Amino acid sequence: MVRATGEQSGHLTVQEMARRSGFSEPTLRYYERIGLLGEVARDASSGHRRYAPATAERVVALACLRSSGMTVSGMRRYLDLLAEGDSAAAAQRDLFAAQADKLAADIEQSQLRLT
Repeated sequence: MVRATGEQSGHLTVQEMARRSGFSEPTLRYYERIGLLGEVARDASSGHRRYAPATAERVVALACLRSSGMTVSGMRRYLDLLAEGDSAAAAQRDLFAAQADKLAADIEQSQLRLT
């Protein structure tokens, strides 16, 4: 019998999720522990993590936010606003604008250091 990989079954292993997101396996476990990922399903026979498609999408979104320099508290705020739905669109826009301003300031500082 041939076993499907997580990618084929739609549920990713922690290694596959790490590869897809760019997060390390310990980071994924930490984000799960502090509640950023919600509950990650476990394989019934082995107990290993299996990231469902919705959770995988969340991890990839968090990876994008983290790559922009967003803090864990900022990512938590993003997820809270996302859960509020359309009514939180303005607050979400403000969160992203503040992050963009921070990135612009960081880039400016880096450019000053180059000269």
